[in-house]
Amino acid sequence: MNTELLIAALARDAGPVRVLPSLGIRWAHWAIVSVVSLGFGVWAFGLRADAAAQAASADFLVRALLTAAIAAAAARHALRWAIPGAEPDGWSRWWPQGAVVAWAGLLFASLGASSSSPLGAVRWHSQCAWQIAVLTSAPALWMFWQSRRGAPYDLGWTSTQAALASAAVAALSVQWICGVNSPAHQIAWHLLPMLAVTLVVAAAGRFALRRY
Repeated sequence: MNTELLIAALARDAGPVRVLPSLGIRWAHWAIVSVVSLGFGVWAFGLRADAAAQAASADFLVRALLTAAIAAAAARHALRWAIPGAEPDGWSRWWPQGAVVAWAGLLFASLGASSSSPLGAVRWHSQCAWQIAVLTSAPALWMFWQSRRGAPYDLGWTSTQAALASAAVAALSVQWICGVNSPAHQIAWHLLPMLAVTLVVAAAGRFALRRY
């Protein structure tokens, strides 16, 4: 088959091109899904008793804003990775991971400044971990559905950013549910479960995208 015939055959067999909404619109849709998921978590598991006081606490607000920054940056990256040619490049691809490091650094710095709650003495509180796992599901399903609507070719980056965004939303929700503020607890039952859920969801999402 010569080149002209090949081009004609490809043009004849090509289906309609699916045009996705702009990045800003898809990001706004993700934000709506995330807020609904966060609200559901607070409704289902209960708002912490001191929520009003914590809303005026600088320490709590900084932790919450860092967690929200992780979710927002990772979501934006995941949506960009789903579109060939729109992927973040250079140092910008590490912004979500940088926000994770900042949150971890803040917690470990607070842990070092406090001698009353060492990491080795943190009490068992697994409900935070399984709540993060449960509340990750809705944002993750939406995010991977969006990825499948695009045409991602770097499945590792796409699935990892989508999973991190979803797990960070869940961790933010649990911050409004859990009444324990100690850095040791936050590290053991908020930060580490978020990272563990990210790895599991990313692996499952990559497998699903590969099969698709």
